Amino acid sequence: MPGRAASSDAWSRSPSVLLSPLSSAIDAHFCLVACARVSVARPSQAIYKASKTRRVIKQAEDRRLQNRIKHSAPGSVKVKPERKKKLVAELE
Repeated sequence: MPGRAASSDAWSRSPSVLLSPLSSAIDAHFCLVACARVSVARPSQAIYKASKTRRVIKQAEDRRLQNRIKHSAPGSVKVKPERKKKLVAELE
């Protein structure tokens, strides 16, 4: 194309390299088209639903544990740390 710089990449070109109003209009058009076509992956609805379900389950477990602690004798319920609750067995 006449009037365009050697580099065809509109992103790396500085404004001083643009040669004519037509080329700047073309570059602006290409930038708009490139920006309009960039698609960013959005998490699916299933991920939101699964995280919400997991959060509800966790809140229910915490609520049951607090009720068990509240309605039992002091010191009779041993509370494990969150990091160790999911461990099945420790290997040496």
